[in-house]
Amino acid sequence: MRLRSLIASMWHPHKDPRWIAMAQTVAGRLAIWVLACLLVFAANRALLLPAAAALALYQIFPARRRLILCLASLAALWLHFPRGPAWAAAVASACLLALAFLVFLAARNFRRWPKSIQSRPLIALHALACLSVFAMWRWMPAEGWARAVLILLLASWSFLLWRFSYLVHAGRRGKIAGTGFLDHLLYLWPAWGGTSTPYGKGYEYLSERSAGEGDGIARSQLAGLKLLGLALLWKCVRYLLAAVAREQFPALSQLIGAGAYPLWVVWISLFLELVREVLDKGIYGHVVVGWLRLLGFYVFRNTYKPLLSRSLVDFWNRYYYYFKELLVEFFFFPVYLRWFKKHPRLRLLTATLAAACAGNIYYHVFRDWSLFARYGAVKGLERVAPRALYTLMLALGIFASMLREKQRRGREAAESPIVSLRRIAYVWTFFAVIHIWNVGPSSLTLRQRTAFFLSLFGIHDVL
Repeated sequence: MRLRSLIASMWHPHKDPRWIAMAQTVAGRLAIWVLACLLVFAANRALLLPAAAALALYQIFPARRRLILCLASLAALWLHFPRGPAWAAAVASACLLALAFLVFLAARNFRRWPKSIQSRPLIALHALACLSVFAMWRWMPAEGWARAVLILLLASWSFLLWRFSYLVHAGRRGKIAGTGFLDHLLYLWPAWGGTSTPYGKGYEYLSERSAGEGDGIARSQLAGLKLLGLALLWKCVRYLLAAVAREQFPALSQLIGAGAYPLWVVWISLFLELVREVLDKGIYGHVVVGWLRLLGFYVFRNTYKPLLSRSLVDFWNRYYYYFKELLVEFFFFPVYLRWFKKHPRLRLLTATLAAACAGNIYYHVFRDWSLFARYGAVKGLERVAPRALYTLMLALGIFASMLREKQRRGREAAESPIVSLRRIAYVWTFFAVIHIWNVGPSSLTLRQRTAFFLSLFGIHDVL
């Protein structure tokens, strides 16, 4: 029992009163900072500098979190432009800060805008974003200082767009009244890192998940250390998997169009690709969310045991939580609350297609706008076509899963282990197979991917 208690205490330190008390001492705060830096250096050192500096100051001045995180955000913004000239980075940073301030003012004074914009604020925001990207690329100078600055701005738009969307959405709901720009700067360019998908969402969610003081901060930081440790563990597993499988089971992108491997090798490689994708998403997400928790925001994990999911919709919730939340917030609910209220199934189907399919495609088209700039509209659409098919299959699978789960409510307790394993295997197979149309590079055509899919079932030379 003592051994079991010790293991439970080490695995869940944020639930053990002894660890919580220790984390609130001076030595405990120092130990947390040292361990966090060591773990992140081993797991993902790219996220180390701004977050480590912010955590050091936060450990000393916990009441100054907002100011500390804003200063760290400015540092993260500056470090985002490592390749450009220093003067271009300074001008681009100033332009982005001015743009963020204007969006903040627009959100805080939301009720002063015309009714047409108040009814569709996010459409207005995204229309302006798309027009600005098109204009900057279309009329970019061939050389000179303006070109260097515009390139940096274009590279930053997709990172900021969805953070601006959360800001405008909060303004529409009246949730930012009485706040200042510094309250929002800390997540518009976060010190904890992230992608075009905002980990930790926006002001509302971060405010709700703030750890508070004393015990709350200690629990949050201990939970953050656990995530950083898990990120390092999964990184070791990822390297081991790559070392064992590299020769006999190639990556999925190498198999498509190759046609030189036995069918059993292809199928195993297909499932290994799914495991690799989950590990990659989990490693990066654990580091980012770990920093969020260390800095006093006890937010949900981005990836939480998706390979144990027994339904498609459960996998989608667990695999990439903050991307799913983005699609649900900005695409699913607006459609679900507006359309087909008298037809429940059609309403659910339309909202699911709007989120998992249409919203998914739009997100990636805006993020990868350079494909269209580089290859033109026709070839750009050809490169987007495989993902469009992937998102359609994803949406239909999620819709069918939601209907099935609704019918199964109340029967989970009677499920046998064999049935559970069968359901898990079905989830693995579905997501492994549809990933054929999602895996990079974008140069793999829709025809190549579909021909590879048919070859899984012994059908060749059809396309």
